[in-house]
Amino acid sequence: MICRLLGTAFLACALAACGGGGGGGDTPPAPEKADIAGIAATGAPFAGAVVTLYDRNGRAVQTADVGADGSYTFTIPADTPAPLVLEAVRDDVTLVSTFAETRSTRLNITPLTTVIAARLSPDGDPRSLRTDPSQVTPERLAKEVEELVAVLQPLVDAVGNPVDPLTGTFSADGTGHDRVLDSLSVSIRPSGTFSNIEIAVRVASDDPVTLPFTSNGELPAPLPDIAPGTLPPVGIAQMIADLTTRLTACYAVPLEQRVNGATSSSTNVTGTAADVVAPACRTLFVGDDPANFLNNGFRVGRDANNNGAFAGLFRRGATGVVFDNGQLEFLRNNAEADVVFSYRSRDAAGAVTHDTLVARTAGGTLKLVGNQYAYNARVRPWVVDREFLNQAQASYLGVGYNVWIANQVVSGTPVFSKVEVTAPNGEKFTFKPLAGRTELAAVRGDGSLSNSSVLMLAGRFKSASQPGAPSDFETGFNWAAPAYTEDRIKAVPEQGTWKLEFFHADAAQANVVQHHRTISRAPTLAEAALMPMADLTPQAKDEIRADTSTYGVALFGPPSASAPNTADLSVAGGGDFWTVPAGAAAPTSISVYGRGPDPDGSGPLRGPAFDDRVTVPQSARKALITCTTLSVGDTHCDNATGVNQYAQGSTISVLELWALAPRGVEISRSPAFWYPLPR
Repeated sequence: MICRLLGTAFLACALAACGGGGGGGDTPPAPEKADIAGIAATGAPFAGAVVTLYDRNGRAVQTADVGADGSYTFTIPADTPAPLVLEAVRDDVTLVSTFAETRSTRLNITPLTTVIAARLSPDGDPRSLRTDPSQVTPERLAKEVEELVAVLQPLVDAVGNPVDPLTGTFSADGTGHDRVLDSLSVSIRPSGTFSNIEIAVRVASDDPVTLPFTSNGELPAPLPDIAPGTLPPVGIAQMIADLTTRLTACYAVPLEQRVNGATSSSTNVTGTAADVVAPACRTLFVGDDPANFLNNGFRVGRDANNNGAFAGLFRRGATGVVFDNGQLEFLRNNAEADVVFSYRSRDAAGAVTHDTLVARTAGGTLKLVGNQYAYNARVRPWVVDREFLNQAQASYLGVGYNVWIANQVVSGTPVFSKVEVTAPNGEKFTFKPLAGRTELAAVRGDGSLSNSSVLMLAGRFKSASQPGAPSDFETGFNWAAPAYTEDRIKAVPEQGTWKLEFFHADAAQANVVQHHRTISRAPTLAEAALMPMADLTPQAKDEIRADTSTYGVALFGPPSASAPNTADLSVAGGGDFWTVPAGAAAPTSISVYGRGPDPDGSGPLRGPAFDDRVTVPQSARKALITCTTLSVGDTHCDNATGVNQYAQGSTISVLELWALAPRGVEISRSPAFWYPLPR
């Protein structure tokens, strides 16, 4: 037998090498306990996660906390029935690992061990492995480890110090196997009967190397050769953790010491980058100067409308915000190979935000620089669950991308004539200003203007008996024609680069080009169907149906100074209007969509379109939205009574509960009131 230091193949080899020498004597008693320990890491230590160990029957045997260095340990009874499955959970991220026997061993929990668990799971969801670990045998486990290592061998060679990803010894310090983890982005998306998996190498390129495959299919060919110098810096996870620690230290400084113009009694102040005075804050930025930061058109500062990058520096309510869970996403393809990382922030009230930042390496330290783009735009994957409250058979699920481009105006006139967008697959789209909207709208294939910034790739009715497709009646969107298949959606890389070219209304101004890269792709319809989402309460739905069944809209009457026309999103008695199930991202933005008064008296739904929204904390379950005038000629508001409110004849036809998942997926629960199908 040739012994291989590879997962459980080493165990089988060791057992074969002992016990064959004869020699008599009493057999020693079996050990009563088994020690299982290892590292839980994504590159960065998976600190703060809770690891649960499950036995063959899916019974939770014990839990353990993951330390600051990523380490965990268990001591369990030696008769615990194997296979064993370990789940490390932090927020909405779950890492999984497994072992075929019950004995003392080292067992790591990483994105790579989670890939192995997905391939052994009955439905491709690594979290399902604990309910059916029948495929976890020493032979199968060794085979999966060996094949995965072979696929990643070029990266392992570039990094050096090869380690068995399942049972090998390493530290979450940015070197050796941990640098392999730092250099990989792993996505596992359950779709019902299998998972779609993608492994990408984090090199500075607009076209990163990706390996897509399924949990029940063959593994792809090995990675191409990789030059070590193109990989992320050694210790990048530790550098990001240091930066989030410094961000936390900045926001711990009292407001009157952070910025000029604030006193101990100030709640909020306005100012610019020059007004940031606390050294703990100024040293966060390139050149130790917040004025060097520019991101999507915003400099550091805060105006009277709370606009500006890091506007929280000027608000007392932001004091005490904690930044953590920093994770490298990719390196920008520029001369400095700027670092794009995701993070979590939590304010003193418990509100949680997930977002990304751009930093630059300076003397072994990361400093914030922003993407240096002039205009406010972003591209994110998008999921919509549209429930037609007055016509249930029309309800559908849709997926696509939200190409959100701010509709910038000067004196009521749009700054842009159009923006041309090129998707990662080469498809081209055009976006133009739409009166009354805060963002540019997508132009349909026939040249008409849609009512949305969303590019809809595909949709399907929730009712299998409903004929046709949602695109047959939901004409406000720009639908792909023909609709994308599930395989075509999967073909778009997780980190796809979108090119945006801005054309100005003033033709004398040169075009501006920006490149925006996602950190995850749009889910397939099968994947989206498994995503938990916020929803209106049953009472809220009943009240909406009662108010909208006649016209399919909420219709406002005459304005009133004492009882102004607002969108009061609470149920009778002031109760909760929506609910958030376990595992769902909580909404942080609530919007209403509708039309202003009919200009010629022909009836509701004839006036110009508008949208109004309000930001809410994640703990909120109700909201109040007031009317906001968005442009010259916008007629949906009325302030003749001295109170800004909805004008008589304005209508609302759609609500939206908007949430952002940690992996950058926008989730839209959009109850609609109108009747899209014949009655």
